[in-house]
Amino acid sequence: MAKPASLRAYLASTARSESQAVKRLRRLQACGVLSQKDCDHRLARTLPERPVGELVWFHVARIQSVPAALELLETLREERPGLACLLTTVDPLPEHITLLANVIHMPLPDECTVVVKRFLDHWQPDALGWIGDGFRPSLLWHAQEAQIASVAIAAPDCALDIDTRFLLPALRHITLSRFDHVIAGNEAQAAVWRRMGAEGREVDVLGPLEEGTLSHRFEEYGFTELSREIGTRPTWFAANLCAGEVSDILKSHATVMRRAHRLLLIATFNDDAARDTFERQAANAGLRIAHRRDLTPITEEIQILIADPGIDENALWYRAAPTSFLGASLTQDGGTSPNDAVGYGSAIVHGSHVFNHANAYARLSAAKAARLVRSDTDLSEAVRELLAPDAAAVAANAAWAVMSSGAEVSTRTADLLHDLLDVREAIDG
Repeated sequence: MAKPASLRAYLASTARSESQAVKRLRRLQACGVLSQKDCDHRLARTLPERPVGELVWFHVARIQSVPAALELLETLREERPGLACLLTTVDPLPEHITLLANVIHMPLPDECTVVVKRFLDHWQPDALGWIGDGFRPSLLWHAQEAQIASVAIAAPDCALDIDTRFLLPALRHITLSRFDHVIAGNEAQAAVWRRMGAEGREVDVLGPLEEGTLSHRFEEYGFTELSREIGTRPTWFAANLCAGEVSDILKSHATVMRRAHRLLLIATFNDDAARDTFERQAANAGLRIAHRRDLTPITEEIQILIADPGIDENALWYRAAPTSFLGASLTQDGGTSPNDAVGYGSAIVHGSHVFNHANAYARLSAAKAARLVRSDTDLSEAVRELLAPDAAAVAANAAWAVMSSGAEVSTRTADLLHDLLDVREAIDG
């Protein structure tokens, strides 16, 4: 394939001696910015073994889009359960992000020809999904040369910027034209892609890829019995509580019970320390507790049900409780994903510290589909208002409408990637 002049000039600059890239990365290592492992990986050295079978490569330009990328992978695995994933980012992953099985995380390789070729030769991905912006001209050129089918996938708050130290005339146009298909966030983005050379049939305007894979793992086992025990009692669920939230939750519960005397609180916790703190403070307040693991009947006298820490039954609690407070959000712990609560039809209440899932909460907030609280007083008011069945249903339906749009983008993007992987499989076969 003939190289345009701008690309030839750029590739010539990135074909510099690998030793120069090594020196630059070693300086960053000496300053404490990079570890030895990070340096090696950015140079595509001492790489993990490539998994056997199909491998999809997701590059995520901005860390906040990693959860959406992992949801997309889960959607792909519904039809391809053995699919492995190479996940690359520019920045390190935050601690709160837990990778799925058979996902290898790496930093994006240095934009040096020798390094890029070594990276691609080692991983040999079957398809590339580039999520967001920060496009790398050399990397994308060599990926196309290696006949790796590629899709550009729009992400929130991302433009169509390329990541280079210098910008030559037409280099942006040349770089963006490397993709086989484009998922555009809106019509304006689609128009830019078409000006960059993408044909109309190659551009789908679906919206940005966002968190929103709605849960569908619920099983009826245990729900009928639980519903019978709870009966008509008003119920709310406090999920994934941290120790610093315990006092506010218990104060709110006690406050709302002054008017709703039969109110039941179901609680799960971030860790054992939070659960111990909760039990101690609840006992001191004279609240009557039952433990799910003891199979204690939920009689009218029980005011709090503590879930079994050894079993993930959140689906059950989101179904049983019309309203859920999503924990780790009144404290500086980054919040709990709202996806399961939305998927199982529970109205959402949360604190202001939800930076781990900022995009999802921003969308819910914009649609007034979640209730933000900052204190036990705010929480009491929110729970009391949402005890009205109509109010909880309206909030839950609004949240469903918001998050299901994200699920649709993920599903349709997965369909496209399936097509590309099927083509690759046929060629290799």
